[in-house]
Amino acid sequence: LRPYVAKLNWPVGIGTPHVQDASYPFLIQEKYRAGYFTHYAGAGTVRSAKLSYKGEEVDLCLCPTHCHFSEEVIDGKKTRILTLDPVEIQFSGVTVKLQTKEYFEEGASNIRIERNILEISDPAAEITLDEYITACYGTTEYPEDMTGITLACEGENGRTISYEYRCRDAKLEGADAVSAVIPAIETKVSLTASDKALGYIEEGYAFSPMFKLGYKKTISDKEVCFMRDLDIDMFYNKDTGIYSCIRCQYRGTEEDVLAKNEMVRFRYLDRAKRFTKFDFD
Repeated sequence: LRPYVAKLNWPVGIGTPHVQDASYPFLIQEKYRAGYFTHYAGAGTVRSAKLSYKGEEVDLCLCPTHCHFSEEVIDGKKTRILTLDPVEIQFSGVTVKLQTKEYFEEGASNIRIERNILEISDPAAEITLDEYITACYGTTEYPEDMTGITLACEGENGRTISYEYRCRDAKLEGADAVSAVIPAIETKVSLTASDKALGYIEEGYAFSPMFKLGYKKTISDKEVCFMRDLDIDMFYNKDTGIYSCIRCQYRGTEEDVLAKNEMVRFRYLDRAKRFTKFDFD
């Protein structure tokens, strides 16, 4: 993740602040301070999500999968979509199948990430979803000075942290956004949620200097929108043939909607029926 949108004036050569290093600064980079497995004790720069259930936790960045590329025109704007193959996450007592889609709108700096629970073995299980980004800025293995960065939980009764490497944190229920302003590279990075969730910010320290922005929300299979007989909460785009749910982030074709309706009807066929011992005689 490199903030090219900032169009930084980054002179290189003799007589400049960057005599030899011509690299454009990054917030997340594959080779430096990257991913989960780093010497920063599992806090390398990464954009991911964690699922947790009764004390167990799984980070999606540790779940390998494949993805497929497609293009659509959404609200009149050309959008490139990466659809990841579903991953199956096994906790003690419950199994979750989850799919991720990422949307890149042409000419825009925002990236929309969509998580869909396709199946869950226990419909009553409540899973905690933690969407987060861990980042810092620099061009090499060593981070630049983070002093001057401001972290914020934006919204009513918002909270801010001026970076001082003191390992502080703050949170705000229903935060409009969680953000980091990085004056040195003229960049603001933020996360927003499509539904009410707990926003949080975390400051780093000397030996793990990254900042963290995230949202946490408890989800369950009870929130799946296909549990109704009529899709009265669907918008239909006749130009693309795509249905969009107004209650969640689902988007799909009529065939996909019908297939998921049948899946839910099969799984919950007798959910309202009371069984007694006489039923089994």
